[in-house]
Amino acid sequence: ISYLGVYVREAFESFWARFGWLDTTMSSGWILLFKLLTVVALGGLVKIIYEKRKRFKKSSQFLLGSSFIIGGLYLLYFFDKVLITGSMEVHRVDQGRYYFILMVPLLLLGLQGLFRWIPKEWHNHALVLLNIYMVFFNLLALVTVIIPRYYV
Repeated sequence: ISYLGVYVREAFESFWARFGWLDTTMSSGWILLFKLLTVVALGGLVKIIYEKRKRFKKSSQFLLGSSFIIGGLYLLYFFDKVLITGSMEVHRVDQGRYYFILMVPLLLLGLQGLFRWIPKEWHNHALVLLNIYMVFFNLLALVTVIIPRYYV
């Protein structure tokens, strides 16, 4: 179990906040923000499943199915990596960039989870704020991480 914790932490942090050869890291405040957003999104997904457990619609079936597929593939990969090959040393944990193929499904599931906590009449405002945040975050990453690391 402790291996799984190390593996998930390393994969999560290298997916969201480590760059290059994992030697360039965003501040711990940003990592904490990403973790909080992930927990809130997962809570929203659980809320969706709980609320629609008796009257499953196709969207709920898609949500549940895609969650199980993504989670199942990740666990299968983890068990292959750790239990079969025995490569759980931290320097051998795969970098988060290897999970970029999951970015679109994770984004869609995460947004569904986040928006579950926001009243419907605020969804358009939340989308505008999310777009502003993403522009701000990308500019901040460019100025504070990428340019100093690769161009200065």
